[in-house]
Amino acid sequence: MKSKAQIGLLGHYIKSKRKEKGLSIRGLGRKIKRDPTYLSSIERNRHGYIPSTTILREISKSLGLNIEILKSLRKPIVDERAEAWAER
Repeated sequence: MKSKAQIGLLGHYIKSKRKEKGLSIRGLGRKIKRDPTYLSSIERNRHGYIPSTTILREISKSLGLNIEILKSLRKPIVDERAEAWAER
């Protein structure tokens, strides 16, 4: 099982880059036409919120980030969810 730190990296990374750009969560939501509550859930790594590649692409374009970095940071979340399902 992955550590909480590994699983939370994606959200932390997005939040820090968003803040570096001086964007509020609502501002990012407006730019990518997504609900700020959903984006907040991604940033806080709320259970069940695994962003799709499409969402990651929108975030990466809006913040000027490399999509491959976001996808690699998402992997521990996906792996952890798969392990949880396998244990059922």
